[in-house]
Amino acid sequence: MKGRRSPVLGASIAAAMLMIGATPSHAQDGTARGAAAPRGAVVEAQSPRQVRVTRPEQRLTDHDRSPDFSPEKPALSSPAFRNQPGDGRMLGFDFARDPLNAKKPMQTFDEIMRADIAATAKVMQTQRALLESRYDLAPRFLPYLHGGRLLTLEDTVEFFNLVLRLNLESSEKADLVAFTRQV
Repeated sequence: MKGRRSPVLGASIAAAMLMIGATPSHAQDGTARGAAAPRGAVVEAQSPRQVRVTRPEQRLTDHDRSPDFSPEKPALSSPAFRNQPGDGRMLGFDFARDPLNAKKPMQTFDEIMRADIAATAKVMQTQRALLESRYDLAPRFLPYLHGGRLLTLEDTVEFFNLVLRLNLESSEKADLVAFTRQV
């Protein structure tokens, strides 16, 4: 029984090959006995063909044809990218072929890393300026404790001095307040 195939399995394989348009294994040049191979479903699906434009959403308008949508010069998605290296655009190849996003072909990882490190200070400066333009980044320490019971930092130090029985001198309290303000 070893090494023998079931006749049902053999017939099933032959029928499947005929349905998908496969050629017999003895044909070395892709054709069966000189006949042209039938066009397969994969080739049919991958072949470009003209699609009729019948619905309004399929029609391109003047806006769609405008240079705003030109792939050669895309608009920035945010003005914040204007000061970033390469204006925030992916300048390399697509990520599938070039996971390092090299700016030019055959760039090594070390070259890319050195360029990115050199640009770090400018990127951080630009990001900080962007955040400062949108948000108030000044530290706010008021009010203190839950519910705002203590209004000043001096009140907070005195509160914990009493609660924890630290017995701090006034100079120690002043030093602790000055230290906390610098942190």
